[in-house]
Amino acid sequence: MRRTGDVIERLAVTFNSMLGRLESPVKRLDEFTADASHELRGPAAVIRTTAELALRQNRTGENLQQDIREIHAEAVRLSELIEDLLTLARLEGSIDESLLSAVDLGPMVEGVAKQFGRQAGSRITANKGEGSLVVRGHESSLRRLLLILADNALRHNPEDTVARISAARADAHVVVTVADSGRGVPAADLSRLFDRFYRADPARNRSSGAGLGLAIARRIVERHGGQINASSELGAGSVFRVSLEPYSINDGVVERASATAQAPTQCPSNR
Repeated sequence: MRRTGDVIERLAVTFNSMLGRLESPVKRLDEFTADASHELRGPAAVIRTTAELALRQNRTGENLQQDIREIHAEAVRLSELIEDLLTLARLEGSIDESLLSAVDLGPMVEGVAKQFGRQAGSRITANKGEGSLVVRGHESSLRRLLLILADNALRHNPEDTVARISAARADAHVVVTVADSGRGVPAADLSRLFDRFYRADPARNRSSGAGLGLAIARRIVERHGGQINASSELGAGSVFRVSLEPYSINDGVVERASATAQAPTQCPSNR
């Protein structure tokens, strides 16, 4: 087609460019809708089938109790999935600056390790480095971030090993590291670990979750202007690193760390 260079051509180029930018978000939305529908149908179908079977066979006693327990388990899973979907939807917007405060990640890391340590069979250690580990953020969101990463590590850790969570200063950043000693993740899967509904191991059963935890973790980090990355070695485990910009506390006021600080340490890129 002959180029004219007039207003009509420029308008057409602009319009085509806009359509190109819209195509990817629309495709992601379609994929998300399809995945969400698939995940929601699973527990809903189990609940309906189990209830219909119990009613049709007039179950009583232990059989009825077993049906009720199964329905309850699927209802809990469905509730958790819906809550995760709502959380992702809320995280799509920008963060409310009025809800931000000084958050010390040192005690938070220790608290998360202690919380999981009280659970039977959970083994996780915490370590905090020297210096200020204070960031400016949304406290409950950051706590949820640590809970997601710690829970993910414990899910993949063999029973006789210990997961590790730590927070430390690294140049101009506060870096939280969560490591496990599990089977590791193939290099081909690392770039998709934070995708919604993605499970690196298809053999994992439904009790391992819907594959939304790491997607929520990534969104929380992004809303705080940070970075999250994962590295892994097959047979040796995986390491998740969250890098957040630190703030210093002067006279009770949280201020951005000095612009003269060293360049931030880059988290390992996805392998």
